[in-house]
Amino acid sequence: MKAAAPKAMKAMKKKAAMKAAAPVAMKAMKKKAAMKAAAPVAMKAMKKKAAMKAMKAMKKKAAMKAMKAMKKKAAMKAMKAMKKKAAMKAAAPVAMKAMKKKAAMKAMKAMKKKAAMKAAAPVAMKAMKKKAAMKAAAPVAMKAMKKKAAMKAMKAMKKKVAMKAAAPVAMKAMKKKAVMKAAAPVAMKAMKKKAAMKAMKAMKKKIVSKIAKGRFSKSLVLRGTKAKTAGGLSAKDLIRNKAGRIVSKKASAASKKNFAKGLGDWNKAVKKARTILALKGFVAIKKGSPLYTKAKEIYNH
Repeated sequence: MKAAAPKAMKAMKKKAAMKAAAPVAMKAMKKKAAMKAAAPVAMKAMKKKAAMKAMKAMKKKAAMKAMKAMKKKAAMKAMKAMKKKAAMKAAAPVAMKAMKKKAAMKAMKAMKKKAAMKAAAPVAMKAMKKKAAMKAAAPVAMKAMKKKAAMKAMKAMKKKVAMKAAAPVAMKAMKKKAVMKAAAPVAMKAMKKKAAMKAMKAMKKKIVSKIAKGRFSKSLVLRGTKAKTAGGLSAKDLIRNKAGRIVSKKASAASKKNFAKGLGDWNKAVKKARTILALKGFVAIKKGSPLYTKAKEIYNH
């Protein structure tokens, strides 16, 4: 036991040291885990930073390129301007000579023109005098011209009025002539047709039937135009009824007899039944209907 005591003491010390170091170890582990978890975000941030750096570099490069191009362009422009200026400077004496020549020619022309005008002055004076004389005589000439124009206008107006007045008559005559001209062939045809028909009628023997046919046959017989109808009825066998229709005398008498025998009483019975039932307008008389039953009852009594 005495020999094992130092070992036990060592183990206990080791255990106590481990217990004391546990929070530090836990912290270290948590830190490691946090770093592991934050790694993707950090990677993204790094990538973003690298991309931005690359973009900046590209922009800087592009800007430098553009600057170089602009400088080159400006230099070329300046060179052209300088060359142009030098060319103009070299050409200045020639231009001056040309300008002097042009000015001299202009002066010569002006002098010649002045001399010509001086020479032409008497002629110009005559022309001016003539113009003045014409100006003085202008009112008289204008009056004469106006009078002439007025007379011409009056004549034209009179002619126009006369033509306007005569226009309807002329138009009527023209229209009549045109219509007659257009109708001439038709009229000729009609005349020929009429003449041919007349000749045909004269050639044929006219036979008129005494028997009336058609819907007005009885009317024609009663009037005396025809002798009898297709059924053999003459004027003495026909009569005009109350409605104004021309009918057979025998048929009319038979109808009156039938009406007096039964149809008249039935009509009266129906009228009474309608009054009792207080019916208005069209009502069908069906077998078994209230109107029929009531009419039958009145008719039988």
